[in-house]
Amino acid sequence: MAGRRRTRQAARMSTENRETAVHWVIQANRGAALDVEAMAETLRADGHVAHLLTLEKGAPAPEIPDLPDAAPIVCHGPGFLTRAYGHPRLGAGLFFDRDAFRWSTFRAFWGEAMLATDADVTTLEAAQKRLADGASAFIRPDADSKAFDGGVYDAEGL
Repeated sequence: MAGRRRTRQAARMSTENRETAVHWVIQANRGAALDVEAMAETLRADGHVAHLLTLEKGAPAPEIPDLPDAAPIVCHGPGFLTRAYGHPRLGAGLFFDRDAFRWSTFRAFWGEAMLATDADVTTLEAAQKRLADGASAFIRPDADSKAFDGGVYDAEGL
């Protein structure tokens, strides 16, 4: 009963509180829908405002008309990293360092805990030379740039 009362109180949040509450901008189309809604309900019950957005592949983040200009925000979901980084309003909601968010950085700090600790980080040109004899290998960008999809490539396909 207490949880329902807190949820109703959050739903009736005053305009003043909406301006100062933390606004969570959450990617709705990832994971199980019930999990996303449960997270949003928990945030609302604690006095936060949850905005659930569907992010389309390759499209910019949609407008959020009821997001106050000065309210603190947090962006949640893997699709926000590349979309919100340069966005005039959403960028402040990222706790993200684009230069450090790369496979080589993870390996440097996690070491043996990484699945592919013996993988090589190299240039595209060097990878093409290594695969010139007809070999293939799993290749992905080091950065989270989505410059191309990670996958098994040969020299021609790369």
